[in-house]
Amino acid sequence: MVFTLDLEFADLRKYPPGNHPGIILFRPRSMSPLTVIQFVMRFVHETTLMNLANCVVIVDPKRIRVRRPPTTKGSTLA
Repeated sequence: MVFTLDLEFADLRKYPPGNHPGIILFRPRSMSPLTVIQFVMRFVHETTLMNLANCVVIVDPKRIRVRRPPTTKGSTLA
């Protein structure tokens, strides 16, 4: 899973959910090193990261947006 501050990773055309182990984009209020570290650590301690595998997640101070991989309906085993 990639933790990043780089907005380019939020481009779902380049990094669609399901085509990677997971991307978590952090958008803290301030980019000071201490603020970023506290913001990321709070998220990691309060979240079950396994539930976000293969997803694109955008974390900002007021909300968390999760884009999950598409599900395949009607698939059967032969």
